[in-house]
Amino acid sequence: MKLVELIMEVLENSESPLKQGEILSSIQKHFKYNDCKEIKKVQVPLSAVARCLTKYSGGSNPVFGIYFEGKPKISQKRFFLKTKNIPEVKIIPESTLHPYLVKFVYGRFNVFCKTINALKTAKQKDKIGKWTNPDIVGVNPIILNLNPLFQKEVEKLGMLSTKVMQFYSFELKLKIDKSNLIESYFQAVSNSSWANLGYLVVGDLDTDAVFLSNLTRLNNGYGIGVIKLDINDPSKSEIIVSAREKEVVDINFMNFLSEMNRDFYEFIEISGKIITTKGGKNLYKLEYFRKFTSLTKMVKNIQQSEWSKNGVPRKKIYADEKDGKKIQDIIEFKDLQNPIYPTEKNLDLLKLLISSSSNKNSVVLDCFCGSGTTLKAAQDLGRKWIGIDKSKEAINIALQRLTLSQKTLMPEDHEFEYLEQIHSIKIQNNITFKSENELLQFN
Repeated sequence: MKLVELIMEVLENSESPLKQGEILSSIQKHFKYNDCKEIKKVQVPLSAVARCLTKYSGGSNPVFGIYFEGKPKISQKRFFLKTKNIPEVKIIPESTLHPYLVKFVYGRFNVFCKTINALKTAKQKDKIGKWTNPDIVGVNPIILNLNPLFQKEVEKLGMLSTKVMQFYSFELKLKIDKSNLIESYFQAVSNSSWANLGYLVVGDLDTDAVFLSNLTRLNNGYGIGVIKLDINDPSKSEIIVSAREKEVVDINFMNFLSEMNRDFYEFIEISGKIITTKGGKNLYKLEYFRKFTSLTKMVKNIQQSEWSKNGVPRKKIYADEKDGKKIQDIIEFKDLQNPIYPTEKNLDLLKLLISSSSNKNSVVLDCFCGSGTTLKAAQDLGRKWIGIDKSKEAINIALQRLTLSQKTLMPEDHEFEYLEQIHSIKIQNNITFKSENELLQFN
């Protein structure tokens, strides 16, 4: 039995909210106490209860509610059962939030974004990278809102002027609650210190009033905003706290990031070209809303994905929904080791060629049918066929193959006819030659 289920039963049977110590005492008296591995394997059971209460009392759908009584310490708080539905825990990577954020900030701020890949950092093993590299950066080309006369004047101010460009920095987290608020917020402060505006972006956010007031207090001191993304219904995403704009970007930090990460260097380079070209194709080099035009399709793709234990996405593709892998320019098939005819081809190769170039009931003509492999492939795929060859050896081999196939695999109503034709051919000087052509035909 899970610890959270034990706590739920205890709180459900309690007439009033309980402290964590009282919850532990009730659990130890519960008849299912010995069946809970989570609490039996730890040396300090109270710590396991405290962790469980913290985990399930935060987020947008908390299981346990908190009755504060004005006491901030968790040991003094009292808990009550808020819902019997335990939220499903999905292990998904933070990159899942990227397309939602890209579309949201374009629609809200006219910001064009670029994902910063941490793997492209010059010193990947340097732990300081966690506190320097933003997850997503963006730019709002303010200059493009002006007419050409003022664009020419404002351009002189340079890329770092807020009258020309507004730079955004985004730090993404799947979930933020009381346990990781401080670390997550100050990571956003550190990673966004170069930009005009910085945001902490969250997939699952604790909606408790005291928790939200802490976000406002932090925003008053450090200026980082908070965006709540709803991956189930992106239209319900919202700005919890707006970021405070800085008039001047930190050019030294920007220089440092451009030297450390190739993606950030390309982002600044493209931003500069947007000014000189007044937008143009350079805007299309950044991630923006047209890449994610269908929110319904975007949600469906993510919800249909499954995730490994390490958070690696694996999209579920069913065999009956796909036609298979596209044929490449170079097709590799092994030659037969013991061919019964010198020019005999691989049967699977011929099936691939016939199936990709004809339909069922089409007629396949092989003027030099040789061992009859093409005819056999066409027959297996439900095509009609005609095979021609002047070599008696080839015809005999083809007849043997088709006769064997007819006895073992072909339905009784599928028959082929063997025709022998002798033609007289007149050539100059009144010399007449006779040649025998063998014709196999499948109706």
